[in-house]
Amino acid sequence: MTVPRIIMPLRTFLLLLASMLSASSAAALNLTAITPADGATGVCADTPVRLTFHADVRLGAVGTVQLVDAATGEVVDTADLADPAPTRLIGGNATPFRYHPILATGRVATFLPRAGVLAAGRTYRVRVSPGVFTGTGGDAFAGLAAGAEPRFTVR
Repeated sequence: MTVPRIIMPLRTFLLLLASMLSASSAAALNLTAITPADGATGVCADTPVRLTFHADVRLGAVGTVQLVDAATGEVVDTADLADPAPTRLIGGNATPFRYHPILATGRVATFLPRAGVLAAGRTYRVRVSPGVFTGTGGDAFAGLAAGAEPRFTVR
């Protein structure tokens, strides 16, 4: 008994391989942890927000990370990727200091709120829009949906 041999042209094989690789890299980037944890109380007012993903993460091209007062709905701090390097004044120095409010290293993205924006006894929601974070293969984080935004309370 002879087994038929299926011979695929190299071009067809490469196209098939490329489509399989692009399909696997288009999977969603998944959030595995957030600090402060959802429902945390007694959080320091200067605590950075850390988002941990299942894979390495990079900053995307568009979108915002916001801290929203849970009682009033007021946005108290925003990092907008459309603004590549926001500035602020430090002390009495008249020269603006450029800073990066969102950093991504390995599987962790960190949002650094501006000093003094979080008030004691207030509860805040963390809002992340789609497009802010992507994986190294181009896979995107869908953001945090309204109503599913984690909350924490400042001491």
